[in-house]
Amino acid sequence: MRQTDHDASVWTRQIARLAIMAFVLMPLSVLAHPHMWVEAKAQLNFNAQAEVTGVTQTWLFDEMFSSYAKQGLPETSDNRPPAGRARQNRSILD
Repeated sequence: MRQTDHDASVWTRQIARLAIMAFVLMPLSVLAHPHMWVEAKAQLNFNAQAEVTGVTQTWLFDEMFSSYAKQGLPETSDNRPPAGRARQNRSILD
């Protein structure tokens, strides 16, 4: 066997090993995905004296998580949680 044939054989084996490793490890990367997508915004609220009086947060979840989170809640025409639930959550924060 000539040296160039030996070098080509070594390279071929190394490429084959890398391809097999990539194939075996690829499914592991699929498991590392986010379970939901969230778009979050925060707005500072000020009074007339330029003092911070509060923070308004808006969270927009992806459709799949939103469907899951709303399971068991009554349907509303505007697709929002029932008014009683919002009041309940607000009283927890106060």
